Amino acid sequence: MGKDENDINAIFLKGYILYVKNNLDDAKEIFDKIIEKDKKNYFALYNCGLILLNNNRTEEAENYFKKCFEIEHEFRKALICLGNAYLKENKYDDAINQYNKILEKERNNEICLFNKAYALYKKDYFHEYLKIYEELYNNNKENNEIKMGLGIWYFQLKEYDKAIKLFNLILEKEPENYDALYNKAICLFYNGNKDECTNILKNIKKNLIKSLCLI
Repeated sequence: MGKDENDINAIFLKGYILYVKNNLDDAKEIFDKIIEKDKKNYFALYNCGLILLNNNRTEEAENYFKKCFEIEHEFRKALICLGNAYLKENKYDDAINQYNKILEKERNNEICLFNKAYALYKKDYFHEYLKIYEELYNNNKENNEIKMGLGIWYFQLKEYDKAIKLFNLILEKEPENYDALYNKAICLFYNGNKDECTNILKNIKKNLIKSLCLI
C-alpha cells in the first residue's frame, strides 16, 4: 500500500468520524478533499451525496451519486440513494426506474420495494402499489409494519374482512397494539359489526386511562 493511499485512508477515517459525530459540513469538506486527490474514490463521492441528501440538497446529492455510479456500477447503496434523491424531489418516474434497476438483481430488496410503492402511490398507480405491498407481505409475513400498511390499504378499498384478518395477525403477537385495535374497530364499524367496534374502542379508552395513572 503506497503512501498516497495510506494518506487517503487516514483522511477518510477522519471524515467518517466527523460524519458519525454529525459534524456534516466538516465531514463533507474532508470527503471533497479526498475526491480532489482521487477523483475515482466512489466511497467519498457516496458519503458526500449522503450528507447532501440528509440536508435536503437533493440536486447536488444526485450529481455525487451519479458520479459514484459511473465509477462503480454495482455499488448498491449509491443506486438506492439516487432513487431516494429522486423521490425527495418528487421525480417519481425517475425514482421508480432507479429502484427497478436494483430490483432486477435483488427482487426482494425491501427498501426499494417500499420506496417504489410510495412513488407509485404518489402517481395514483394504486393497483401497482397494492401488488407490491402484497408481495412484501408474502416475502415477510412476520413484519407488522407491512401488515399494518396492507391492512389500511384493504380498508381504503372497502375489503374489510381482509383488513381485519391482518390486524388480528398483528394483535396475536401485540395484543395492546392500539393502532391495530383502532383500525380493526373502524373496519368492524363499516362492516356492520358496531357492537364489537364499540367494545374495542371502550377497552382502548380504558387501557389508555390506566396507562396515564401514576399509582
